[in-house]
Amino acid sequence: MAGFARILVATDFGEAAGAAVNCASVLAWSFGASLALVHVVEDVESDGLMGGGSLAASEAWQSKTNAEARARLDALAAAVRQEGLEPTVTLLVGSPAPEILRFAEEHACDLIVLGTHGRNGIGRLLFGSVAESVVRAARCPVLTLRACRHAVVKS
Repeated sequence: MAGFARILVATDFGEAAGAAVNCASVLAWSFGASLALVHVVEDVESDGLMGGGSLAASEAWQSKTNAEARARLDALAAAVRQEGLEPTVTLLVGSPAPEILRFAEEHACDLIVLGTHGRNGIGRLLFGSVAESVVRAARCPVLTLRACRHAVVKS
């Protein structure tokens, strides 16, 4: 059976992402693969999240959001290290699905693991689905997971 050498796990720090981190960690350990933990922070400038606020306010918000996300990502990496793995940690800024796909291509990842909220109907229309976008466009296998009650690593 062919294995995986480079596994990317994308997290939004939600419950489903915790399941994804757990699964990706087990797979990385089992296959002796490298593990990349990635989180994408929305870019306030390109996504218009600040609603026309000042540039200084936008930059301050982006900086604060990036710092908070980096701290959470580092804490998650520390939990994964306790499982005997040495993940790389990357914080990206932009739109989640394209950034995840770009990272996977640039780092020759052969598996992407991410959580899904399982929205359907109006929820999917209003919020979209990062997981669905990644599944449709990825050039490597994508494993999506919903939250589970038996998580080992919390994100």
